[in-house]
Parts: sequence; C-alpha cells; structure tokens
Amino acid sequence: MAYFEWSVDLETGHQDIDDQHRHLFELANKLQAAALVQEEDDEETVADTIYELTDYVVQHFNDEEELMAEHGYPSLSSHRALHEHLTAETMMLAASYFNGEQVAATKIAPFLAKWLQGHIRAEDMRFVELIHQS
Repeated sequence: MAYFEWSVDLETGHQDIDDQHRHLFELANKLQAAALVQEEDDEETVADTIYELTDYVVQHFNDEEELMAEHGYPSLSSHRALHEHLTAETMMLAASYFNGEQVAATKIAPFLAKWLQGHIRAEDMRFVELIHQS
C-alpha cells in the first residue's frame, strides 16, 4: 500500500534525480507501513528504514548539489541551505525517535514526503529547467 503517491507532476525530466526522488518516496512508504503495523518484528524494520532514509536523504542532496555545481546553478547556496534545513529536521526527528521520545515513527515519513513534494515542485523544477536549457 502506498501512503505517499509519486505523481507525474513531480517528475523533473532528469532521470537520475527522478529515480532518487522515487526511491525517497518508496522509503517513506516502507517506513510508514512498518510503523503503522507496530508489531515486534517491525520495530527492527522501522529502525533500519529510518537509518536508510536519513542516509539516502543526505546522499541524494549531495548528488543534487554536485549536479548543480557542475551546471553553475546560481542559486546553489540557497538550495543547499534548504537541504541542510531538511537534513537537520530529519535527523532531529530520527534522534528523538531513537532516544525514546514522544516522536512516533509515523510522523517522520509524512513530514519528509510533504517537504519533498513542495521542494521538488518549487525548487528542483527550477534547477532542472536550467539544465535543460544548457
């Protein structure tokens, strides 16, 4: 079951970026599914998926920023700041979860999916448009 749907309006037209975005949505769906089941066996899946998701967010942002640098994207520093903010928020939620605080795993995936949808539509589309013009 998909909790966070990938839609055509999220496609940037850049294969690598789109593949990474889709994978982030797959991980968010995997985390949400495991967190909602709340069975003993799924606690390990939740933890593993949180680690995988946070690692992949960092990897994706690094890849995206490298691509921006290669193409001389003029808004790279402000885009990087947005990435750093999301990374910090995601890491803070994950740390709270692992520290046993009152952060449900079911809050992490929706937060990330919603942020990504807005970021892709507003920021990533602008960058990819520049690549297609080059």
